Amino acid sequence: MSAARSDILARLHGALGLHGATETRQRAVAARLADPPRAQAPSRVRGVDLVDVLRAQAEAVGATTARVASRAELGGAVADYLRARNLGTTVKLSPELAARDVAWPASFAISAGRATGGEI
Repeated sequence: MSAARSDILARLHGALGLHGATETRQRAVAARLADPPRAQAPSRVRGVDLVDVLRAQAEAVGATTARVASRAELGGAVADYLRARNLGTTVKLSPELAARDVAWPASFAISAGRATGGEI
């Protein structure tokens, strides 16, 4: 390393309060990267269930939500929603959702891809 570069880096380290061996700082950085701190949540959601926050925000703009305990209950919850509104059972899903192991009712016509207008 050139003398000028060493001098510049030494001044930067001094200004930043970085005193001590480079190896010590590198170990500290490696330890922090290996076990990063959790991201800070906004104060409005600290200590609350984030699913409840999302549901409240969705419902505030007119969305209908239902909470299920597991993926196994998802098909039944969708069936209940469609039945309560007298909607059909032809359902179009994104390929990512269609590939997941969700137990859809046998009466559903499930397909993956872009909706064309006749599906739910």
